[in-house]
Amino acid sequence: MGKSVALPAVLLVLACLGWPAAFAGVAVPGDYQEFLYQGNIRIKYRQHQQGHSHTLLFIHGFGAGSHYWRGLEDYFGKNFNTVALDLKGFGYSDKPADGNYRGSDQAAIVTAFLEAKDLHQVVLVGHSLGGAVALLTGLQEGPLGRVKALILLDPATYDQPLPGFMRLLRTPVLGLLLPALLPKDIMVKKMLAEVFAEKDKITPEMIQQYVAYLQTPGAAAALRETAKEIYWEDLDGVMAKTAALKMPVLIIWGEQDRILPVASGRRLQADLQGAEMVVIPGSGHNPQEEKPTETIAAMASFLKRRVSAGAVNSQYPDSQKE
Repeated sequence: MGKSVALPAVLLVLACLGWPAAFAGVAVPGDYQEFLYQGNIRIKYRQHQQGHSHTLLFIHGFGAGSHYWRGLEDYFGKNFNTVALDLKGFGYSDKPADGNYRGSDQAAIVTAFLEAKDLHQVVLVGHSLGGAVALLTGLQEGPLGRVKALILLDPATYDQPLPGFMRLLRTPVLGLLLPALLPKDIMVKKMLAEVFAEKDKITPEMIQQYVAYLQTPGAAAALRETAKEIYWEDLDGVMAKTAALKMPVLIIWGEQDRILPVASGRRLQADLQGAEMVVIPGSGHNPQEEKPTETIAAMASFLKRRVSAGAVNSQYPDSQKE
């Protein structure tokens, strides 16, 4: 929301005006299901349905996909229904050239999914751009009783100067030339290095997964269109509504986030009355990937105390909240 949509793991200036046709045939893993939005836009998702009373719905950030939630799904899938969406234009979901890539467009898809699956007792877990989408969805679905709580990881919420790589992404000429000047693996590593505080957490498998998303048809154009919609909402109007958001909220922030500073999280905590905040030392912008144990501990404590007591494995102690 606002001028800054923080790029989660791949801030990829690889989003040029096109991608070689040789990369058009990326296979979708077998554990993905499909939701048809408006009858023709295929939204891919994974779901672990075990008949639990509450659902955790995971929403990824810009340039990424649902893959980076797998560790959290494995843990919380023991006690919750878990759903991990690939937003429109990202991951393995469709990437139509319709120009509708604002945060509110993505929130409308999440809302339609909740309604189509008749999900209630939902906790939205959103990271970066996905955090903004979760907040927008909660403002709409919370009053209807579907969404019961929000967990926001380094969410994009306030105006701030655009990072240099985002400005490059918004520049058609440079966005076109950079992939020709540098090998794509070097570019991906460079962008990931901006996101992670601990560079040894960047694995070859992680790089391959992010590149695989970019190899899907329409990926480059979807990234470009999303970047154009950085100024996508009436920020003041949206944030003014947060005072009326009557549900438990947990904000998790990487202490060493260079994309969105911790100060943004503290401001959000003040605006969301009663929100809790956990700052994770040693983590950059993607705590769910860089510090999964600490992220799970913070979430488990919050869910146990504020959402569904007794439904969370007691392996993790209560986290220090602010």
